[in-house]
Amino acid sequence: MTSAQWAIIEPLYPWEVVCAFNEQGFAALDPKWKGGRRPRFGPVARTIICQVAKTPPQRLELPFTTRSLSKLVPRSG
Repeated sequence: MTSAQWAIIEPLYPWEVVCAFNEQGFAALDPKWKGGRRPRFGPVARTIICQVAKTPPQRLELPFTTRSLSKLVPRSG
């Protein structure tokens, strides 16, 4: 078993890291942040979600006075 198989990475990845290290030094080992994932909801959906989140549960005909994940999960479907 090769180190690439053991670490479950592409077989060329270790070679690419070594080449990058030879060219750039320790800077090649710094994390490459890409800014996070894209938002899943557009501005209209975000506005609706915020309005629902700010609405008291009683107005939405839910039988509790405060929200929590443990109360909402059984009602999600």
